[in-house]
Amino acid sequence: MENLTRVLALALAAAVAPAADWSYYRSGPVEVWTDGDQDTARSALASFDQLRHWTARVLGRDEIDPLWPVRLIVLKKPGNLRSAHLELKRDAYTALMGAKDTAPQAWMADYARALLRDDSKTMPRHIEESLIALLSTMEVTNSRIRLGAPPAKPDIDFARMHLFLVDPEWAGKARVFFSNMQQGAPYDTACRNAFEKTGKEVEAEVESYFRAGKFEARQVSGKPLNADRDYRERPGEEARAKLLLADVTGDTAAYRQILNASEKNADAFEGAGMYREATEAGSESARAWCRYALAEKDVEKARAALRKAMELNPRWAEPHAQWASLETDPGRRAVVFGKATELDPRNTRYWIELARAQSDSKDFSGAARSWRSAEISAPDAATRAKITAQRKAYDQERYDLEAAEKKRIEDERQKELDRLKQEALAKIREAEAKANAGGGPTEKPVEWWDGPKPDVTVTGQLLRVDCGRGPSAPARWTVRDEAGKARVFRVPDPSMLAIVGGGEVGLGCGPQNPARRVKVEALKSGEVLTVEFLR
Repeated sequence: MENLTRVLALALAAAVAPAADWSYYRSGPVEVWTDGDQDTARSALASFDQLRHWTARVLGRDEIDPLWPVRLIVLKKPGNLRSAHLELKRDAYTALMGAKDTAPQAWMADYARALLRDDSKTMPRHIEESLIALLSTMEVTNSRIRLGAPPAKPDIDFARMHLFLVDPEWAGKARVFFSNMQQGAPYDTACRNAFEKTGKEVEAEVESYFRAGKFEARQVSGKPLNADRDYRERPGEEARAKLLLADVTGDTAAYRQILNASEKNADAFEGAGMYREATEAGSESARAWCRYALAEKDVEKARAALRKAMELNPRWAEPHAQWASLETDPGRRAVVFGKATELDPRNTRYWIELARAQSDSKDFSGAARSWRSAEISAPDAATRAKITAQRKAYDQERYDLEAAEKKRIEDERQKELDRLKQEALAKIREAEAKANAGGGPTEKPVEWWDGPKPDVTVTGQLLRVDCGRGPSAPARWTVRDEAGKARVFRVPDPSMLAIVGGGEVGLGCGPQNPARRVKVEALKSGEVLTVEFLR
């Protein structure tokens, strides 16, 4: 680290010397800073611009954007600071290259991966990875693009993408294929819709193409572009350039040097890991606010910080996931984790946490779906196998939990019904005791039934019971009254039916043989309120 800091300090000193003349160029989410090599800066910007345009076109989209902005730095004397990859540093995807360099193929792959991960629906992993591998071969000169130079050992997945996107006979139809795959269509369906061939037929063509091994780079059309005309040069501040150079390595010592040597600013505080100070300085970085919330012990202050992070980057899922971890109610926690999975459906951890929250809130079917989504989102076979085992264990647990929950509800319902019956009986006995005591006026007996008042009372023979099939098809009783007329009554829930005299009476479905003599009290609608089985 000491050597790295020394190298960075030397680079910073050279970069911000009085003779340095910083400028930058911008297009969409990409910004390129340079200390003097404008041609290389414009060329790098054009490469990223065309890759973004081409990725959107392949997916059948008008636009596609990374979750975070991209900052590239072109230095005349980069020393050992050249970046092997495009990496998320502080608040942007960041990388540094030297003058007269071209944007490395690894950077192009990293940018394509970020675009797919951040702003596209999930496709099968081998489809996405081979698409990234092909896009990374893009060579850009303004509007001219060459695509498809093969790697040292191309595999059949690379051959498939090369056939779909480079071969002129297939390239014009490929966007339908990718659109279908993003919608979750089976491979065979996507092939039929795009190429009018079955999946098996397409794979035969891919195999033949792979065996032929003629993977030549070809010129393809790109976004109309003139880098000299379309990318306006903007003056860059030395203080800003110094900060961006510190972002390249993420070395906290470099940020502290900036804080010690200049006016305190929110970005340097963030780089130094001083997130509270960054937010107090008015940081506009969603990542700074989110990290401050993670360390804040006061729940309300943490929520306020997370709310600010959501405002600064509404597409970012992590603030929602952190908010969910603060929720004590499992139902509310499930709702917030649901938002996190909506924003980042590729995040396996979010799906697992959502499944657990849904299980805790007794949403068992929702939890089962989330476990399935966790399997689909798994980044590799080993992780998928582990999640599959967890999901199968949950499936068994789910049956037990559902059965236990159903029994709990039934027990509570029966307990409440028994309580009401016992209260009613107690009132009846109290009234009877007062009446039997005699000795003057007595209070009016308290009626045992405190539910809805019956409209109809019928005494007769219970001839038939048609058992119900749920709330939409309740049970029906046919009773022949004393005048000989058959009357039909509805019994929505036999377990909630009040039986005068207590006890339980078993009734089979169909004709009652022998017919039971009953007294039925019901509403005008025909719904039975009470029944008394007479001798």
